[in-house]
Amino acid sequence: MVISTINPDELYLDKVESGKARVLARWDIQTVTIDGSTFFQYEQKVIEWAIPDSYLDTFAHAEQYITENATEIMDFAKGSTKTLRRS
Repeated sequence: MVISTINPDELYLDKVESGKARVLARWDIQTVTIDGSTFFQYEQKVIEWAIPDSYLDTFAHAEQYITENATEIMDFAKGSTKTLRRS
């Protein structure tokens, strides 16, 4: 669980290198008060996500791709934090 003074975006494109994006996925964002100050508490997973060549011309275009595919990316990030057991 992460605690921050900044209200985070659910998906944040950190960088793009060699066709792969480093994305910070955040969910279960809650406002909490600690010692009279407001903080944001949330789950976070840093993932790599392949960006199609057609979106690699600019950083803004890569951000557009992340926005357009937010549900799939968030589902992947949340799923990658779970431990699966086979009965």
